[in-house]
Order: sequence, then structure tokens, then C-alpha cells
Amino acid sequence: MIFKDREVRYEFFTRLWVYVSKTVNRRQIFLDILSNFTNNTQEFKGMLEEKLADKIKEYLEGGKYFIVVDDVWTEDDWKSLQIAFPNNKKGSRVLLTTRLHNVASHGHQLKFLSSGGSWELLEKKVFRQERCPPSLEDTGKSIARKCNGLPLAVVVIAGVLNKDSTAKEWKRIAEDPFPIINKEHQSYNKLVRLSYDHLQPYDLQDCFLYLADFPTGHEIAAWKLIRLWISEGFITLIDGGNSSELEVTAEKYLKELVDRNLLMVLKRRTDGQIKTCRIHDTLHEFCKTEAANKNLFHEMNGARFELNETPRRLCVHSSIIEFLRSETKPFSEHVHSFLSSCSNEIEIPTEHLAVIPKSFPLLRVMDVESLKFKLLPRQLYELSHLRYLAVSTETFAMRVTLSSNSCDIWGLEGLIY
Repeated sequence: MIFKDREVRYEFFTRLWVYVSKTVNRRQIFLDILSNFTNNTQEFKGMLEEKLADKIKEYLEGGKYFIVVDDVWTEDDWKSLQIAFPNNKKGSRVLLTTRLHNVASHGHQLKFLSSGGSWELLEKKVFRQERCPPSLEDTGKSIARKCNGLPLAVVVIAGVLNKDSTAKEWKRIAEDPFPIINKEHQSYNKLVRLSYDHLQPYDLQDCFLYLADFPTGHEIAAWKLIRLWISEGFITLIDGGNSSELEVTAEKYLKELVDRNLLMVLKRRTDGQIKTCRIHDTLHEFCKTEAANKNLFHEMNGARFELNETPRRLCVHSSIIEFLRSETKPFSEHVHSFLSSCSNEIEIPTEHLAVIPKSFPLLRVMDVESLKFKLLPRQLYELSHLRYLAVSTETFAMRVTLSSNSCDIWGLEGLIY
């Protein structure tokens, strides 16, 4: 509310929102800040982080700025970012938010919401710009009171209800909004599960859990998420629809998750459509746990691959180099998707990329866009089941190879390079 306030927008010419999260990538944060001042960020790619901080200072020094540094987890994280924000004696302000008391011991301590505040939040989340109908107001206030002032509880309840919900549905929620609501021992997973269980159709549940495929705090491109959902088979056609309707359905699913407060919009396009989004850390943990329980995908934290593991989808993020260079090469025909997302591009020798198609010959989805290769190995073109491929390469040799008779990936539906 402060960031979007009209007077704040008038007072501060430069306003920036910087999301930090538990897994901090200082270099990427600095590059994201610089992208607000110039479209040509390539010149900054090879700079040391301290030099990037100096560049940010140069841009901020001359004017009055307001910056929100959101979700800081440690004092060291804050100090490492603080060096980029100059005290230019012009009345500039930095607003820091954190869930940990010791990070901002002198800050404003948020209290639990009052009954009135809980109802105000619930009404805004359910009805957006409209007002609650008088016939539902008493029931709504009863629900808000039972949230015991916990904002997350209010938001999750709002994700279950909507402006078209019947009075009967409102009363059912009012009777027992949560199994147990306790200020001291609140179970986030129980709150999130309430909203998760109401996701319909059931394909939408897998689409939601699939968000944990991306690393914590990752800014997700909406178009990429939609293409992945389709390639993974999460979007099904209804009543004999044609394939062109898959993307329309996926976009509806994306909007549904946003409307239910399960996904946050970071950027929108000029036409108002979602450009990038992010899942909250707490929801990310729920998705990762639930996805593991359903065997939706398996996230590897090292190079070791257990033979008794039979996941259909494999995620390797921070340990990708260790995985590709491992002397013990894994092999599994059960793996149909290999996914790896990193904040920065990582240059990898071509021979290491060959590990993936050799190890998983029945791949349908291969997303290694953050890994950069000079040439692509021939084994890649033998993946006859491949439907989605995202890689980074310096040459256009792949385009020629894809059109040749020696290429087996004739069924490719999505290609990013």
C-alpha cells in the first residue's frame, strides 16, 4: 500500500521493489536493479558485485528514491545489499521487510490483525474493487474473527471463497474454517492445504505443485510456465477440443492460481497479461513436500542418484555441475523430464551435456536454459520422445541439424535457445 500510494509516487521519482528471499543472489539482485535504469545490461555481466553496487549508487545519487527491500532473512544479507543505496541527503528512503526480529530489531513490529482489519482484508481479497453483499457480511465477519488476526489465514480463506460463492458455501466455511487456529502453533501447511484441496479440476493441483520445480524465490516467466505445463501433459482437452485451446486453458489456470492468492504477479505486460510471477517461500515448501509425496518430481541435492528411485521428473539446480561431472553416471528410463534452473548462466563443456540424453533416453521435457554450451552433442538429436527443449548455445548449428534427416526429434513442440 505504501509503495503504490499516490503521494509516495509523487514524492519519489525513483521507486524500486527488490525481492530478496531466503536464497540470496546478490549479483542478480544488483543486475535487476540496474535493468530499471538501462536496457543495456550486457556491459555489467562481467563486473564484480562491488562494482555493480557502485553503478547503482551512480544512478541513485542524483535524485530522491524509495526502495522496498522485501523478505530479508539475515543481517548479513541486508548489509551486503545496503552498500548499493547511497545516503544522498535528499530524503531518500529504504523500506525493509523481514519475518525475523533480529534482522530489524528497531523496526515496526506488526501485530495480529484486529477483527475489523481481518474483515477488511478478507473483503478486499474476495471482492477486489467491489463491496461484500449485505446478506454475506455477518457470515464474512464471523470467518474473519476465526482467523485470529493471522493475515496468511485470511488470505488462504479468500482463495477458497470468491464473489460468486453461495451463501451456503460461506456458512460452511464459517462453521469450521480450519481444523485448529492457534496464534502460537499455526500450521501453515494446513492453511495452504485448505486452498489446495479446493483447486478444480485436479489438473490444476499438479500445475500448482509443479511450481516447486523452480528454485525458491525464482522469477518465473509466464509463457515458459505455460509451455512447460502443456509439454508435461498437465493441460487436458475437454469435449473434443483442439490443441490450439491448450494455451488458452493454461492461461486460465495461471489466472486461477493468482486469483486464489497462491501465486504472486511480479510484472505485467502492457495489455495487462501476466509477464512474470513468483511463488511465496511458504507455499514453495508446501508444493515441494506434496509433490514428493505424489512422486510428481524428485529434486536432487547432489550428484548421487539412487537406483531404487523411479521419478518421472528430475530437478537438479544448485548441484547441476556436480551432477554432470559425476564419475558414476546415472541411468533411468523412468525419467521423462529433466529440469535445471539457475539465476545465472553457467558455461558447461559439450561433453557434459551428453550425460543427460545418455542417462535418460526417454526424455519428453529437457529444460537446461541456464546452462550455456558452444555446441550441442549428437546424442541430443536422438531423443525421439522429446517435446520441449530449452538450451543456451552460441551457434545456429542446431537449426540446421533440426531440419536434417539425421534428426529424430521430429515431435518437438517447444524450442528455446
